[in-house]
Amino acid sequence: ATLVAFGLAFGDLVIPGTLIVSAKYALGWAVGLGALLGGLAGFAALMVFVLRGKPQAGLPLLNGGTILGYAIAALLFAGKLGVWGY
Repeated sequence: ATLVAFGLAFGDLVIPGTLIVSAKYALGWAVGLGALLGGLAGFAALMVFVLRGKPQAGLPLLNGGTILGYAIAALLFAGKLGVWGY
């Protein structure tokens, strides 16, 4: 029998969550939702690796997905990234 263990550290949830809440507050619901969906996509990619028996550090995939989702949604719905005044 194979035992599979899953574990996410506190920072794996707090850091992307902070970006999601900040995006919602600064640029609106649509951008916050885009960041959330990007984070979920990063989590799905992480689970693909884990379920194939190749565990990875969670934070790069979770943060990468959240940042990418934020950037796409910010450009689509707010017309700006909200960084350095652009």
